[in-house]
Amino acid sequence: MNLEGKRVLVVGLGSTGEALCNFLLHHGARVKVSEKKKPEEMGQKISSWEEKGVAVETGKHDQKSFMEADLIVPSPGVPWLPELEAARANGVKIISEIELAYKFLKGKIVGITGSNGKSTTATLTQKILEEGGLKTYLAGNIGTPLISFVDNSEDDHIYVTEISSFQLEHIEEFRVSISVLLNISPDHLDWHLSFADYYEAKKKLIVSQREHDIAILNRDDPLVWALKEEGEFQVYAFSRNGKVSPGCFLNGDWIVLSNKEEEKLIKTSVIPLLGIHNQENIMASALVGHILGIPPSRIKEPIKNFRGLEHRLEKVATIRGVDFYDDSKATNVDATSKSIQSFD
Repeated sequence: MNLEGKRVLVVGLGSTGEALCNFLLHHGARVKVSEKKKPEEMGQKISSWEEKGVAVETGKHDQKSFMEADLIVPSPGVPWLPELEAARANGVKIISEIELAYKFLKGKIVGITGSNGKSTTATLTQKILEEGGLKTYLAGNIGTPLISFVDNSEDDHIYVTEISSFQLEHIEEFRVSISVLLNISPDHLDWHLSFADYYEAKKKLIVSQREHDIAILNRDDPLVWALKEEGEFQVYAFSRNGKVSPGCFLNGDWIVLSNKEEEKLIKTSVIPLLGIHNQENIMASALVGHILGIPPSRIKEPIKNFRGLEHRLEKVATIRGVDFYDDSKATNVDATSKSIQSFD
């Protein structure tokens, strides 16, 4: 894709929007930003970008800006605006930030999605790959926008990328070498309008894969497991409820790796993370490391030392013998239910 001289509209000026502006300017695009926030909410951000040559409109989304663009890149979380619908009907190309990054990025992408557990799994996966000596970076919603890595990317780099349904909505050619789909439950229905639309967006990460790509799927989630028939990709499974191969499963107090032979990886009793949902996250992360050739002895060390992320079943205090946990990132029914089950 040649961006030189192209009129590119970035919708939203959060962290991803700013990363997009930097990339697009570097590649010679004529950049404009449409941001619904009022000027007084933006501080010095407007003048800073205008000095760099970016046109910035605030307080509304001007339909004319959308119609005049050669390319529109909405930031993650920007809803499907009427202005976007009209632009698409007029033939304007609309893609997500990860789609744009993919067109230029060298190296492999490990894409992690699901309704719950994405950030924990992505973070742990990156730690495992780092422990294994790989050149790996944490990208996407939990880390740095993928687009920020493009200009310094190399063929031996691995980008562990947390990917939301918002980002998947606007992909075309985007494809990951290894996908992880943790679970599917109703979420973000204010954005997708229906669960069917949400499910279709999540599916895109898997069904875009090809013969030599690998999908890591939750055997215990029927909606996830149904996707194993959706393409020619290789399937690895993880399960708490029975043996799977190739894959990773729970056998008594052991998490076991299975690929031709079975190998005990780690006892659940020595894992700091609470909850059955975190056992699933750990199995998925371990499989990524296993697939990329990291020995079990190196995989288990980050698992033993990883105590989780803020606001995710995070113990914050013990007062008069009562433990208090911050689980404010549990923003849907399924996440809250699994957190409560962790204390059974």
